[in-house]
Amino acid sequence: MNQTISNLTEPQRNFLELFWQEPIIHGTRESQNSMPYKIYHAGLGLVTVLGLSKSEWREGGHLCERFALNNYAKSRLEDEVYGIPPVRIEVDLNLEYVEGPGSSGGGARGRI
Repeated sequence: MNQTISNLTEPQRNFLELFWQEPIIHGTRESQNSMPYKIYHAGLGLVTVLGLSKSEWREGGHLCERFALNNYAKSRLEDEVYGIPPVRIEVDLNLEYVEGPGSSGGGARGRI
């Protein structure tokens, strides 16, 4: 994980910022803003690289996903990247507000 933290890509950093920003700026019904696919895809990769946990469920006919920081990743990111504790440990995304691959904004992933 040492090398991973020091070599985070811009999309990975953008995804991890969801844990540190208030409010969440995209990927949720509340934000009403689509998350670029490259940021979402980077988040999926962080499940493997940083050990984030991911679960999913359906809400109102739309697929939702929860990403959660583990204690080790939280501590390392807090100490080495952000300098402050995260605002939240879990981020809930509504995939209706996540762009599909190759999409310019209209191809959300979470619609049935």
